[in-house]
Amino acid sequence: AVVSTQSTGENEEGQLDMELMALCVNITQNPKIAAHFAQNLRLLLRQSLKNRDSLMLKMVRNILSHDVPEKKIVLSSINEIVSIVKDCTHEEISVELLGVLAELNLPEIDFRQLVTEYNLVPWISRNLNPGNKVADDVVLEIVRFVGNVVRDEDCAQLFANAGLPNTL
Repeated sequence: AVVSTQSTGENEEGQLDMELMALCVNITQNPKIAAHFAQNLRLLLRQSLKNRDSLMLKMVRNILSHDVPEKKIVLSSINEIVSIVKDCTHEEISVELLGVLAELNLPEIDFRQLVTEYNLVPWISRNLNPGNKVADDVVLEIVRFVGNVVRDEDCAQLFANAGLPNTL
């Protein structure tokens, strides 16, 4: 992509222009381009969490959807991600962070510990309850996340004991 020499790619607040970020989101759907961007995954993740930037989070999520070795970098931020998701009131941020969690299919993650430590079973059940007014996109990403974590048999048992399969 060609970027005008008159544009630094940043606005007055130091944030990347929305058009440039949208372009980055789209091109990171390509595995080869995503692998290139993954070289800066630590910085992208840190900035997106710090600024609660949904477009940058979407780019991180796209990168993680590919089989990139840098995916393990997210492990150092997983606790922060889960904390933000549980307390977040912005739908776009919740969707993207849940999407990031859904893409973490790493054997190094003890999902049972994560789910237990953050008391996620009641949170997930509450958000999947049809009586709650939770956005469809958030529900979809919760289901994707649950699909990822129940690959761990111990974690699947936690959800089964809580009656989550009936909620789904």
